[in-house]
Amino acid sequence: MKIFLNLFLIEILRIFFVAKNRKNKISLLFITLIFILVEINYRKFFISLNNRREIFKYLCGELLPLISYNFLSIYLIANKRYYFPLIYRSFVNFLFLICLEKFKIDWFVIGSFSILLVTIIYLIYKYKILRFRADLKRENRFENMKYIVIISFSVFLVLFMLGVFKFQPISIISNSMNPLFRRGDVVIFKKLNEKELNNIQVGSILIYNLESKKIAHRVVKKIKDGNEVFYKTKGDDNETVDSKLVREDQIIGIYLFHIKYLGFPSIWLYEYFE
Repeated sequence: MKIFLNLFLIEILRIFFVAKNRKNKISLLFITLIFILVEINYRKFFISLNNRREIFKYLCGELLPLISYNFLSIYLIANKRYYFPLIYRSFVNFLFLICLEKFKIDWFVIGSFSILLVTIIYLIYKYKILRFRADLKRENRFENMKYIVIISFSVFLVLFMLGVFKFQPISIISNSMNPLFRRGDVVIFKKLNEKELNNIQVGSILIYNLESKKIAHRVVKKIKDGNEVFYKTKGDDNETVDSKLVREDQIIGIYLFHIKYLGFPSIWLYEYFE
């Protein structure tokens, strides 16, 4: 509750200072920088400096979303949308409070979602201005359609990354499943319900959690032990089967198809900051 009160106070102060200086661009830029500096978690920032991966996590998971939100918030308040920061903060904090507990989403999804949400709100606002402008001309209709397409795709991308749909992507970081898919490919997998989980067959390619990593290997044997079911897996390009059996509670999905090379940017970032 204390955190929410602090955020509420920050937003009230933001509205006050921006409303007073909304026609002065230099002042607005200065106010934006001040509020960014006020909200930075300096303790986490300095701790992250000891590790490249932690720096990347802090940068993408917290700092970039904070910067993007502050610029959008100042922009909208300067355009007399005073209600935006209070609604946004209430919605996002409530959403993450629920999602972090229920879905165990990680820092990358949180950061990506935050930035995409800010982008979507900006596009919707720009589209609204374009759509309701009194002197809207025919040549501007293409601009309207462009915003609709971009907004729709952005919403889909956010929901896709949050795992709202039954299908989800992962980047492949090894060649253990050559020649079916290779390092740098993106695998789209289907999440399984209880009935589908019971119908997994030998030969299926499972996506499962193993020591905080997601593995995509083929089922070579199904083992029943009383009421429990285990799966022996193996990478197609590996000479031996995996040393650990896969439990049902580790399984998150089953392979559907893959897209070549699309995962390389995320892999390069991951390995640089590992």
